[in-house]
Amino acid sequence: MEYVIVMPSYGVEESKSNIIEQPASTPLKVAAVAAVMGLLAWVFTYILQHYVLKNMVCGGNAYCAVGVAHAGHIASVMVAIIAVTILVRFAVYRPLLVVLAAVVALWGLSSWLSTVGTVLTVVFTMLAYVFSYSAFAWLARIRNVGVMLMVIAGVIAIARVLAVSL
Repeated sequence: MEYVIVMPSYGVEESKSNIIEQPASTPLKVAAVAAVMGLLAWVFTYILQHYVLKNMVCGGNAYCAVGVAHAGHIASVMVAIIAVTILVRFAVYRPLLVVLAAVVALWGLSSWLSTVGTVLTVVFTMLAYVFSYSAFAWLARIRNVGVMLMVIAGVIAIARVLAVSL
């Protein structure tokens, strides 16, 4: 006669991945939203610089870098608010963190690109937004919150150092 020992399965958990799973379409949605947000950031910066801040900050027809910087900062905040609502709608994991990290990493982008032509400025702005949103959306999926925050802070620090040195 054989005896079969049956072990109860309660209390046993399967090991979890260090990265939180997401649908395969989510990275494409994030990249598409980021491209549109990059275009909107350029449009808002242009409108604010030429029609709102030109007379207030620069005092006339002269080109001034301060106006570009202020317009870019205001546009970044406006775009961030729009982006958070869209990313929440698309069920992106930790959307506020993704957008906040991208804003900090790209702060001053309009000033960096102020000497480049219009077409290149639009293209570089869109690419910068796509890269930053995609990278931070992927990094925000790290399950351990402490590790995730340290990695994102490190990436932001590297981005800021590169931005200042270039």
